[in-house]
Amino acid sequence: MDTCLDGLIKVGRECEGTGNITLEEIGLLLPEIDSFVDGNYKNGRELGEAKIHSAIHQVFQDIHARFNEKYRLNTVIDNEKLGYFNGGCATVENRGSYSGIELEFCSKDSYIDIYVSDVELNLRYSGKSKLYVYNLLTGKKLDEFEFESIEGCATFVEINKTYKAVRQRLHLGFLIDSSEIEFSYETFLKNSGCKSCEKGNMARANKFIHARGVYVKPEIDDSDIDPETGEFLQNAKKIKTNIFGERHTSGMTIHYSCQCNHDDWICQYKNKLIFPILYKAGEEILKYALYTSNCLNSKTTLDAEKLQLRVIEYKENYERLIKPLIDGIKVPFDNTCFHCRDSVTYRTKRP
Repeated sequence: MDTCLDGLIKVGRECEGTGNITLEEIGLLLPEIDSFVDGNYKNGRELGEAKIHSAIHQVFQDIHARFNEKYRLNTVIDNEKLGYFNGGCATVENRGSYSGIELEFCSKDSYIDIYVSDVELNLRYSGKSKLYVYNLLTGKKLDEFEFESIEGCATFVEINKTYKAVRQRLHLGFLIDSSEIEFSYETFLKNSGCKSCEKGNMARANKFIHARGVYVKPEIDDSDIDPETGEFLQNAKKIKTNIFGERHTSGMTIHYSCQCNHDDWICQYKNKLIFPILYKAGEEILKYALYTSNCLNSKTTLDAEKLQLRVIEYKENYERLIKPLIDGIKVPFDNTCFHCRDSVTYRTKRP
């Protein structure tokens, strides 16, 4: 799993990573880790990175186990969709250079992400093309997915990705190339009457999501793309100011769900988690040297007893640090993803 702590702890000072903390802080130097390497890893750096990742996972699991009874169900809203194909033969023109669905996700008080399983396309087009996902606040392209469409048949593009909001407003654009795919079968944002949809305004999908059909202003073309980075130039980025509302969704349907992300809540304590993770990673590395590695040398044979004592030391240090940290963590006031309040309250009443 990817977490907020990835890259913050490095194996050695010369290794890649965004942080300055290394395993040297607990007395594990890269040359020593190299001596534990067998055929399962290329070098000590790879071994160390694997055990750091494992330690992060174990720390998160220990915290989740402590607060599991406070968590609500993982999925908040399931099996929802934006865009409904009416099943007829009516067609619409895809205006602009790109068109599709703008999705505004707002969850400032809850630790919720949006998971998109797939996008269904009903297009009057046969051939290969791409579906793009953009952050409409920055213009950054997040993803692109290639698909092959057959006119008259529904095409499903597998996304299977979680888009993180981290308690902030998130604007996503799911867009197809309208210069290439000029017509789609009629598909509307909602399955019921929606006056705002007819005007291209934002419509409420659920508690967290508003959406609309959109198109990007027509003057954007290949000349607006930086040939080196593939990103749109500033005056042509796919951002809110360059996007216009549309009454339909250009043949697009998005299948999604909103899910609680309890890892993001834990991430606010990441500065305090670094040393527990260091000791847990050190414990895992030395256990590997003692019980798994096929590498025979003085470190793993003559010094085996010393390694065992260090395993105990690292384990004790981990437990010494993690217990008060967990005891001091407060559950956030987020009734969507957490049981914040006791179900029973007591009041004292004087006679």
